[in-house]
Amino acid sequence: MKVFQSIVAICFLSLSLGAQNLVPNPGFEDNSGLPETTGQWSLVNDWSNAQSSSSSPDYFHNQGILGGDLPETPIGEVHSFEGEAVMGFAATGEKGLNFREYLSVQLTEALEVGKAYELSFRITNGNISELSNAGLSTSHLGMCATINPAAQVANSPILQEPTARFGNTIYGNTWRLLRFYFEADDAAEYLTIGVFGTDDDKDIIQETSNNPSLAYYFVDDFKLVEVEPTPISEEIDIPREEKNEETEVTTEIVDESAEDFYIPNAFSPDNDGINDIFYPISKKGYPFEMKIFNKWGEHVYTLNESSKGWDGSHVKRNATSDMFVWQLVYEKVNKDRSRVEKIMEGSLTIVH
Repeated sequence: MKVFQSIVAICFLSLSLGAQNLVPNPGFEDNSGLPETTGQWSLVNDWSNAQSSSSSPDYFHNQGILGGDLPETPIGEVHSFEGEAVMGFAATGEKGLNFREYLSVQLTEALEVGKAYELSFRITNGNISELSNAGLSTSHLGMCATINPAAQVANSPILQEPTARFGNTIYGNTWRLLRFYFEADDAAEYLTIGVFGTDDDKDIIQETSNNPSLAYYFVDDFKLVEVEPTPISEEIDIPREEKNEETEVTTEIVDESAEDFYIPNAFSPDNDGINDIFYPISKKGYPFEMKIFNKWGEHVYTLNESSKGWDGSHVKRNATSDMFVWQLVYEKVNKDRSRVEKIMEGSLTIVH
């Protein structure tokens, strides 16, 4: 199997063939009960902890209580990306301890040999609290597609070679998209997320000053779909026997005056037929994803190139609030075939 370099981004390019999402319960909304403390991963339908006898990923829900509620978790503050729930897990412990937790799920149907797939999910470290033992970052976060369920012994690493992995360390307090592209070489039915193999070749870095002992991540919004192989994807193909170094995606943060998009800073959704809809206009037709947040940082709406625009609805609370902020991410391909992720940020006013 060829290993494809994965990409951390917020945008999701439309490469899918219209196939269904093969990950059941992708946002952890279906459950057998609400969490009352940490470690209650078993309340989430369809998901498991890779059959470990001691590994304990965490389930958090807006309606949970004590240590199981959002947004104030024992790890730190985090709002769900979509819906009311997230899962969290310690990808590694301190360097050399070989501590692991994994998340596993049985797919709704087996992969087809030779077909191309893309797995994507949202990931964040959240806003780590001063008393939290999280605050490490790790490299080599990856996924493994297998015919049989993965099996972890206690908290030891699963030594199986991952199907795909992200080589660089991952750390940040905002939701980003981790994306893996791969070709199925067997009829895999199970998917496992985590850091595979021992700590020997992993970069595990202290990111906070509170003496952290865990590289802890919150995840949400899983999607596994069949995709069209594209020339862009082929450019980041990394056969194991030919190349060891990782391919990086350059990230640029640009302001509202970027030449690629026109984005209004106000609109008036009063149904008078004038400026009722907010929508970013791509001057060059770039695929994009824009997320709109209220003043509490809660996600209220998402737009992409196939959206019809936002009419001011779907505000979770304080519907009379006039001020919002947005973040738009898109990708460009340079003449040398390198991929550049561009991030635009700005504010938006609803005028009554």
